[in-house]
Amino acid sequence: MSIGKRDGGPVSTKHGSTGLNAETVRRTAERHHGTATFDYGDGVFMASVMLCLDD
Repeated sequence: MSIGKRDGGPVSTKHGSTGLNAETVRRTAERHHGTATFDYGDGVFMASVMLCLDD
């Protein structure tokens, strides 16, 4: 797995294929009145997503 940046946001790849783009995750969270944050360092990639789901 490798982690880099594209268009100002983190992008990760695994086994030579592209994973889910962080910007896609962020936009999906925003559509549901939530947030998405990403952090990486020391070989660790963390994603935190909060969504506001209707009852």
